[in-house]
Amino acid sequence: AFEPTPSHAFLVMLQRKGLLRTVFTQNIDGLEGIAGIDRDKVVQAHGSFDTAHCTGCKKVYDSQLVEAAVFDGSVAHCEE
Repeated sequence: AFEPTPSHAFLVMLQRKGLLRTVFTQNIDGLEGIAGIDRDKVVQAHGSFDTAHCTGCKKVYDSQLVEAAVFDGSVAHCEE
């Protein structure tokens, strides 16, 4: 339900002009990528819903499953 803001558009404009070095964000919504900011320019301080993996065995999971668990108030567990 979230969409990029005018601030995201400003960052995209800076990127197009070659002035954007890095974007540091605490948001986990991935709006920077949706807005068009290159992934290699974004540092996500708290992670995001873009990727999901087990911190123990590193098995990759569908990030939508983890996102659903977070918004459900439950805890996602590794199947391994």
